[in-house]
Amino acid sequence: MDWLGGQPTIVQLPTEVAGRIPDYSYLQFQNGYFYALTEEGDLSTFAICGNSILLTDELKDLVASEHQIVAARFFNDWLYFNDNDPKKNGYETNVMGAIDLSTPAIPAVYGTISLPGDTFDFIQDEDFLWSFGLITVRSEPTLYSLGKVSLFTERIEEVDHLLLGTDGRQFSSASRSDDQVFHFDENLHRLFFPYTVSGFLNGIGWDTEYRLSVIDRVDQDLMEVVSEDFPVSVERSISYDSSNFVTFSDAFLYQFQKMGEEWERVPLLEARVPSSVFFVEVTNWAIVTTGKSEGYLLEVYRKDRLYSGDLSDRQLVPRGESHVCLAPEIFYTGNVVFVVQEQEGIFVTTEDCPDSFSPDQLRFIGFEVSSDGKLKELDPESLWEVYEIVQRPYCVQDLTNCDGTLVEERRVDDAEATCFSEEGYWNLAYQCSTR
Repeated sequence: MDWLGGQPTIVQLPTEVAGRIPDYSYLQFQNGYFYALTEEGDLSTFAICGNSILLTDELKDLVASEHQIVAARFFNDWLYFNDNDPKKNGYETNVMGAIDLSTPAIPAVYGTISLPGDTFDFIQDEDFLWSFGLITVRSEPTLYSLGKVSLFTERIEEVDHLLLGTDGRQFSSASRSDDQVFHFDENLHRLFFPYTVSGFLNGIGWDTEYRLSVIDRVDQDLMEVVSEDFPVSVERSISYDSSNFVTFSDAFLYQFQKMGEEWERVPLLEARVPSSVFFVEVTNWAIVTTGKSEGYLLEVYRKDRLYSGDLSDRQLVPRGESHVCLAPEIFYTGNVVFVVQEQEGIFVTTEDCPDSFSPDQLRFIGFEVSSDGKLKELDPESLWEVYEIVQRPYCVQDLTNCDGTLVEERRVDDAEATCFSEEGYWNLAYQCSTR
């Protein structure tokens, strides 16, 4: 841009922008000008004059070297952006910046502030700006993360914030990559924000919870009005009015209604999504397994009528609370299906885990599928014997013959072969390769 007589004069230049533009939120057309922000931190301003696109201004190096802009939003006469160092994974401070667009042809940097963590996105709410993301906290020797929802004035002054997932585990949210996961009702000043917390709990093991937080803005304050757990992650939410909304995924549809001061959750649809289907050998039956919050549902159907609702039998295997050393496993072999879980109250931390389990450390619940499609419960002792077999499916008749043929699925008697787990077999194969 040249200045003639104190007035800016547009000079036509090539309309190329150096850098990466991640998505539409980095582009904006308003007040007759077009803005393009790059991930590397350069803002180019263009005017459209007839058939020409003319560069009017450039702001360079809005972020530090090796940093990148991870969120950007144009609101009214402002551009807000957040940048961080991608190598820091959210536990160092990052920068939130504001660009003043009140003089459209010549944007100016209004200011920046340092914030902990990482910002996913921004939402405009009248004269306020919402932001949400995560903070990673060092608690030697580990790191844990939590969610943060903040409220700013247009001039990036933080007036309130809420922390989510504060129970010392790992916070995550699909809203980081999908801006349709969260929903904002601008009339109610209400944010619907799904997230996940996961981590190891002593005496239980690895645990994951899927939550939805509903947050209202009342003047300059943020208030969490609903916090609910779900069987799987929430994919979408829709707000109808101040007392009704629905939320759903591929497995459920719930309506929430406000009754007085309390919110009531009403199931409208809970879809059955099978985890697996096993065809029982030499029979006309199939076992359909569905994971549920309370356990594992085993159902027997005819193979040719899986989707007709022609149910022959069903059993629910309760889900244990403890999985410190062994996550629940479902095994199918022959006409037998069984679930293996660790006994509760035995293991507290992973340091308690043995190299191999004994029968008294595990809990077995299993069934045999009869010729008429019924589930006959088997005793734990029998299931332990089957478990030992399926845990060692690879058998070798001559351990000294490294050129021998692998016999799979234990088709030889134990007296004639030595059988291994997958890991054990590959250890044997490695030993052969180094001879």
